[in-house]
Amino acid sequence: MGDVQLVKGSCPLDCQDTCSWVAHVEDGRVVKVVGAKEHPFTRGILCAKVKDYEQRTYAPDRLLHPLARVGDKGSAEFERITWEEAVGRIADRFGNIVDDFGAEALMPLFFLGSLGAVQHDALRRLFHVLGASRPTGSVCAQAGNALAAEGHPRGFDPEEIVDAQLILVWGGEPADDCASSLALHHSGAQAARCAHRGHRPDSYPYCECCR
Repeated sequence: MGDVQLVKGSCPLDCQDTCSWVAHVEDGRVVKVVGAKEHPFTRGILCAKVKDYEQRTYAPDRLLHPLARVGDKGSAEFERITWEEAVGRIADRFGNIVDDFGAEALMPLFFLGSLGAVQHDALRRLFHVLGASRPTGSVCAQAGNALAAEGHPRGFDPEEIVDAQLILVWGGEPADDCASSLALHHSGAQAARCAHRGHRPDSYPYCECCR
């Protein structure tokens, strides 16, 4: 077992938190990631999606090479092809669409996901050069844009969570995908209330009242 090197970084997922973490690197391989305790919001907490990030990074079934479908759609029959062949097939398909229907028939539907800004904007530049359609935002973001156009607020100051008497989460699970909201929930007076109930606000992932 070699020496463990601590490397500071941040979560790459498309989330408002941009949680900072510390990767434990041993012999050139990440063996563990933990939240950075100096992060002003999450204070050492990582959500359920990334707390085992090193396991997914080195998973034996992780897709590392392009595959082409050889069977019927849904049959899960694929064969490995080279990167050159994969790029060539995509380029040919794009070219045929542009020739037959015009460039705007290409509709890029993508956003950040687990990409960083560099990868995201590289795709945008590619589609702009091709003359493809230019959607505003993403499929999911457009729902928020529609609400904003009607005058509805788009979110709130996250630091106000500590003063909330009731938090209603619809269609989400903050403990799994948004660490900052529950971390802030355990700030100040709420932390005292949790401790008064006999719960531990500093426990992982969150105390019993917020699981």
